Amino acid sequence: MKFVEKDGVMVARFDDGENFIAGLKDLIETGEPLKIILSGLGMFRGVKLGYFEKGKYIEHLIPEPVEVLALSGSLMKNAEPPYHIHAVVGLKSGEVKGGHLLEAEVWNTLEIFFLTSLLDLKRNEKKHIDI
Repeated sequence: MKFVEKDGVMVARFDDGENFIAGLKDLIETGEPLKIILSGLGMFRGVKLGYFEKGKYIEHLIPEPVEVLALSGSLMKNAEPPYHIHAVVGLKSGEVKGGHLLEAEVWNTLEIFFLTSLLDLKRNEKKHIDI
């Protein structure tokens, strides 16, 4: 993964085969304490999406390559977990699936645009952002 950050904006490019979640964890430690995903373009494979119900995730695995149609979420230092990402992906068939992004490997490439901030937010015991 390569990235550049300037004037409150970060752009990151992930290359084929990179573990997306591991890359996000690396980005959490760089630059400003808060990063908000503005957009993401590219492809994943081995995607695991989750639907949160009654305190746990119902997991859905999509093994084949998919187009990343939308990414949203945040990366926060001093939060557990330090990321909260939702994804919408498109399958070759034209079917669309979405949910909480639990796992993904980059296929071909992925570009993400972040808004960065000096805000040092934290999550409370209910996993909500304390404001």
